Amino acid sequence: MDGAGNGIPPRKTRRSVASSDRKTVEMITDWLARCKGGRSESGEYLTANVKLLRFVGMWNDFPRGSHAWRAYVCLTVFVLVAFVLHLATQFAFPFAHIKDVGDATEGFNLTTVYVVTFLKMLTLLWRAGDVERLISALGRGVGCSCWREEEGILDEGSRSADRLTRAFSTLTAFGTAFFCLHAALTVAPTVAPCSARNSSSVDEHCLDADRNLVYPAEFPFDTAGDSLGHVVALVFQLVGPGLFGNAVNLAADLLLVSLLIHLRARYRALSYLLRGLDARVGEMGGEVTSDLELHHDEGLRYRLLTEYIRRHQELYRLSAAMVNIFSPLLFMQCFFSSVSYCIILFHLTMVSDDSVHLLKNALFLLTHMGQLLLFCWFGTQIYEESLSVMHAAYDTSWLRSSPRFKSSVLLIICRAQKPVLLTGFQVYLVNLETFTSVSARHWLAYL
Repeated sequence: MDGAGNGIPPRKTRRSVASSDRKTVEMITDWLARCKGGRSESGEYLTANVKLLRFVGMWNDFPRGSHAWRAYVCLTVFVLVAFVLHLATQFAFPFAHIKDVGDATEGFNLTTVYVVTFLKMLTLLWRAGDVERLISALGRGVGCSCWREEEGILDEGSRSADRLTRAFSTLTAFGTAFFCLHAALTVAPTVAPCSARNSSSVDEHCLDADRNLVYPAEFPFDTAGDSLGHVVALVFQLVGPGLFGNAVNLAADLLLVSLLIHLRARYRALSYLLRGLDARVGEMGGEVTSDLELHHDEGLRYRLLTEYIRRHQELYRLSAAMVNIFSPLLFMQCFFSSVSYCIILFHLTMVSDDSVHLLKNALFLLTHMGQLLLFCWFGTQIYEESLSVMHAAYDTSWLRSSPRFKSSVLLIICRAQKPVLLTGFQVYLVNLETFTSVSARHWLAYL
């Protein structure tokens, strides 16, 4: 008896199993062929970020040795030299005004900001090849989408990263325009009462030759009384820290945040595919069975699962590469943000009756907190999305599946139990818990 009358499914012969496996392989091959090319190539899905990096001399994609490549290297050297000169003038300012607590602390605070920016640029230039390979791999091979819902998740991630980059770039552009307006207003001598300058003039008002700079700095020439010296110092500050300094800081931060947004979208898409594994089998022309026998559809589910495991391994590898590249940058940001917190809060205790200094310090404090919050927010997001892959794998219909299917599900669950952790040199864990603890600790110390 063949057992058909007893309700027992007939045992498949070796030939029928081989034929079923060949059909499964053909279906998977056709499915993967439709996904070839995946998402866009390197840079296309990070257009705004790449343009920003190229503007500040941190994305030299010209042919090596060409005239354009050499000209771009000159731009990079110019930005680095401008940074070094600005840091020298900025670092000398607090020591030249050490008796004035307000000016000294403001100078130290701005110095820490541009030290971090300069180190960010050096880090990204040093790892430029790794960054380009990471962007290329993330855009080319991981996020191939054959399903409309998956395409929507990935497109939403791309739009979110692009909107965030353009919004912060616009905000920085308005800030730079404000600096230019400030410079135009301070080029001409201001009018002040003569009594304030102990002048013996008979006029009620006289010209005050003292002029302010955009950033507190100590130059080797006179910038207060000499009009030419003042103009030279203003142009240098507007081009150096005002334009390129802010753009470098923005480009480095938004590159990391955009990569985190894209990785978050890919983990979210992978979780969606795992939860809808049976639906995907139905869309590919098979019927989902719950028999323990290795039927054709069981083989199809297994092949899809192995493809998702491959994607998860590739995603985890790219996430580890991203953490390795940006770990120094995150450490510097967290460390110098803590230093800036201390300087600003110390300044507030010393000049609590000066409304101008209070406003400046409040803006500085909000800037540092917002910058750190941006990293911590998306650090928490990538942690949660990478961890959700484990729950999505458990939600698959593995209970009455074949042993090899169960083993594969167990494999992806074990792998997903180690989510992506954004760290700064393994010292700072960049998430919302760290942000709240650091902020609360500094404010409690101040109060």
